[in-house]
Amino acid sequence: MPGTPCPLAERTGRGPIPWADVAAVLLALLDEPRLNGRTVEVIVGDTLIADAVATHAGL
Repeated sequence: MPGTPCPLAERTGRGPIPWADVAAVLLALLDEPRLNGRTVEVIVGDTLIADAVATHAGL
């Protein structure tokens, strides 16, 4: 389900992530202009998607 906890980083290592969460992360990244042009990786983890994006954007 979207909103599943996930880390977001330049390197996460290998791990699973549901397709719905991939879509949710992409949508969240599109709404965060400070991450334009940056490459990030994402897998299932302990941080909510919105929090991970905000943290990675430096908010």
